Amino acid sequence: MERLIFFSLPESQNIFYMDEKLESQPYCICYQSEVNEYGYGPYDFTTKKAQELIKALFGDTYYWDATKLMTRLNYSIPLGLSFYGDSKIINELEKEAIKFLATKKKNEIFEKLKKPIQKLPEIPLLFDLFAYEKGLFKSASINKLLDRGGKFFIHTVFGPEAGDTYILFNKELIGKIECTANALGIEVVKKESINGLKPW
Repeated sequence: MERLIFFSLPESQNIFYMDEKLESQPYCICYQSEVNEYGYGPYDFTTKKAQELIKALFGDTYYWDATKLMTRLNYSIPLGLSFYGDSKIINELEKEAIKFLATKKKNEIFEKLKKPIQKLPEIPLLFDLFAYEKGLFKSASINKLLDRGGKFFIHTVFGPEAGDTYILFNKELIGKIECTANALGIEVVKKESINGLKPW
């Protein structure tokens, strides 16, 4: 048996640097295969059904990396933040980042030539998502992404329960997740917290 499990974001897991309250309460999904009668089984999204589910839910996905900007994903989704859905907002965010980098590079050249430098644009949102000194995503920046209509998720790993986990913010996606899972013959389970899952 394979099943998709919904659960609330564990308070014990440090994912966000809470410089402000999140506007949308995140929720988590994980996937369990080869589940026995006692609820034990490996946690991952590696089965054929699981991969079909992820593809149906997110379609084309773009992985955010502060050094490479957006990378379109074809196969596995790496740990971290990825965008999906409307490419317009993705293109807008990337253009802002590219403009910032171009101005910064020009200023470095002008400085060497002792020419007047240009005022840098506001730090683009893509470069302000992560508090590197804390090793956490900034809640204020996550809120800005949500305000701009960005569709994204954070891929992480919890343990010993849940394992491979997607943290989501879009509540409208819940119905689609349930319908898609049912169509693929995947059982849908809802738990109040990660404590309701069996360790593996």
